[in-house]
Amino acid sequence: MIPSFVLESWLGAYRNSDRAGVVPNNLYKPVYTDAIRQLRERGMDISVAHNKNRQDHILGFIAHERTRDGVPVVHIAWVKDLYREYKQDILASLFEQAGVDPESKFFFTFDTGWARKFAGARYQPEIARRKDV
Repeated sequence: MIPSFVLESWLGAYRNSDRAGVVPNNLYKPVYTDAIRQLRERGMDISVAHNKNRQDHILGFIAHERTRDGVPVVHIAWVKDLYREYKQDILASLFEQAGVDPESKFFFTFDTGWARKFAGARYQPEIARRKDV
């Protein structure tokens, strides 16, 4: 199952990406909802950053898995706009939770601009199109 805040945030962030493809607007939500659901079913994990004092106070999330060869795949890393001044710290915490070194090689699949800040990032959207990693 995918938490609704993850799904809605992911869909909202990716919708405005210049790499979101040519899926018609009336099909965007069902097509990408299904794509994200399939990633979860094949084993994608979701790690969440939250306020230490309030578990229900979500700061951001990272959706991730690994290839058969053990290379990390980060589908998306997202931080609420409200916490953008702390974005780097929150992203660092999320990458740590996911066991990903952002300076070492990792793949990413949904490009919303966040990955351009990391030396290790390699854009490989076809990983998200496969039945397995």
